Amino acid sequence: MSLLKLKRKIDWAAFDGEWYKKQYHSVLSFFELSQDGEIEEFYKTKGRDLKHYPNPFFDESWYLQRYSDVRELVASGEYHSGFDHYVRVGNLSHSPHWLFDEEYYRRLYLDVSPETLRENNIRNGYDHYLNQGSRQLNSPSVFFDPSLFISE
Repeated sequence: MSLLKLKRKIDWAAFDGEWYKKQYHSVLSFFELSQDGEIEEFYKTKGRDLKHYPNPFFDESWYLQRYSDVRELVASGEYHSGFDHYVRVGNLSHSPHWLFDEEYYRRLYLDVSPETLRENNIRNGYDHYLNQGSRQLNSPSVFFDPSLFISE
């Protein structure tokens, strides 16, 4: 296990305007939106309801399908979206994407307490994987073996 203290923006927890513009270009063009502020506002007011992904690291549709309790909390208005839930409370217990399994990864590579993660400025297993584990060829889930992928 490798824990390097990280000091950086947590990309998976932020709206990525540049990525969003490329991903949803046709929708944004229809509404004639091109400025960063108005694009993020569009995501907040319309994109969430359309189940748009806020960045390439989170799969909104999968998350809501996988976690029915979260889907109900979003429907009741307690959270704006699955992403809102994940960032605020779900990131230590839920997986953000179908290619990453938080429980599997933490059990295999990060058998440490949430306190130890916090002390090292690591939010969860996904944070570790994106910033360190992927470079170490750690497997993000039982369904993906990076060393096999690279050898192909």
